[in-house]
Amino acid sequence: MGFPGPESTPPFAQYPRPFARPPQVRIDLIGDAFQLFSKDWKIWMVATLPVVAAGGISTILGLVLPFVDRSSDAFSLTPLSIIYYLASIISGILSWIAVGGMTRMAVRRLDGFAIRPSEAYQLNGNFWNYLGASLMVGLMGMLGVCFFCIGALIVGGLTLLYIPLIMLDRSSAVESISRSIDLLKPQLWPAIALAFVVGLVYGLGSSVIVGTMVTLPAYAITLGLLYREFFPLPSAEAAPVTGF
Repeated sequence: MGFPGPESTPPFAQYPRPFARPPQVRIDLIGDAFQLFSKDWKIWMVATLPVVAAGGISTILGLVLPFVDRSSDAFSLTPLSIIYYLASIISGILSWIAVGGMTRMAVRRLDGFAIRPSEAYQLNGNFWNYLGASLMVGLMGMLGVCFFCIGALIVGGLTLLYIPLIMLDRSSAVESISRSIDLLKPQLWPAIALAFVVGLVYGLGSSVIVGTMVTLPAYAITLGLLYREFFPLPSAEAAPVTGF
């Protein structure tokens, strides 16, 4: 699935699914996500700057601390170590918020709306549901690790839709997880494969600070594409095309 240029046709969501085919969990959604990213790459990259800044500080301090702080106590608190821990925590929190905000941004862009970098950090009243669902999914994943990791993969696959369901449908924490499982259970193996690959791409990109500027938006866009795969927007509701 490709994405139109500024002078061509409206975005994908303004067209009905051909032959009314049922929704499909497809690995190539990741490729589609990178295509969509490339159309507005400046906006997406600017949106990741707070995450990259905090992550960069954390990484640099993590490399410097062993040489600067030679304390025998690995957990001693020095000014540099405090900054390191704070930067690491802030980076993680910003990444978590950005995934939710960017998922909503991706769906809005698919629907033809203009997007702004600041939207990446706007949860629109969904903070507590997002936090609760994230904690529950994290706990489920940790329990899944006890079953030779396959349980964690199953949890990752079945809960791929919980973030867009909260951000777009304002579902509660429990409802978003329950609906995601019900929707993806019939396509369990493709969902597991998609969760594994998109998680791997995101993880590899995040291992290099600047890589986050690409893989973080691509991860969120993939979730947005999957949401629109299951919940296509009627053409009458689409916004005027603002250019891709």
